[in-house]
Amino acid sequence: MSFLHPSHIAAALDQRLTAETVRKLQNCHRLEQRLARQMKLHLAEQDLWPIPASIEFLAGPAHPQEVARLAGAIWHAASLRLVVTGKAAAELVATIGEKAFAFGLRHAAASIAPAQAIGPSELAHAIDRDGLACLGAWLAGEPKPRRDAVLLRLSPEETERARRFGPEHKAACQPVMMIVTTEGETR
Repeated sequence: MSFLHPSHIAAALDQRLTAETVRKLQNCHRLEQRLARQMKLHLAEQDLWPIPASIEFLAGPAHPQEVARLAGAIWHAASLRLVVTGKAAAELVATIGEKAFAFGLRHAAASIAPAQAIGPSELAHAIDRDGLACLGAWLAGEPKPRRDAVLLRLSPEETERARRFGPEHKAACQPVMMIVTTEGETR
């Protein structure tokens, strides 16, 4: 249970649970079986049941949100290159993080989307949207336990967004995710 995104537990039990309470539930090994039974219906509705074995969680990326953001930064690297200084760059870095910003600039040659001069908040939204879609398209080719292990680390909203990918994400996900998995998590 400790690998699951806390919002999955809160959504299955009670949305009013505090983050601290959920964290305590996740770390209480004595309650794991009871907690899993309580979550079964909620996770089954999302096609995330049964909960994968710990080995599946350990085989996938530890921080899929970051992996998705790095994939999105590559996806929109051409647009990132248009925002390199000033207030717009500072706003974008504050939203997507310095690592994703620098990663996208470093891999501008692998950009998928054409360069667009759009505002930092719109670009950040596009990076998150396409990054999650790219992650989802990549996961679609993985065995269900491995795919579910990654999706369970995301919030339910992020999981839903990762499942909504288009043919362009499916076509480009392999080279983008190859860059992210070989370089992204090691820096």
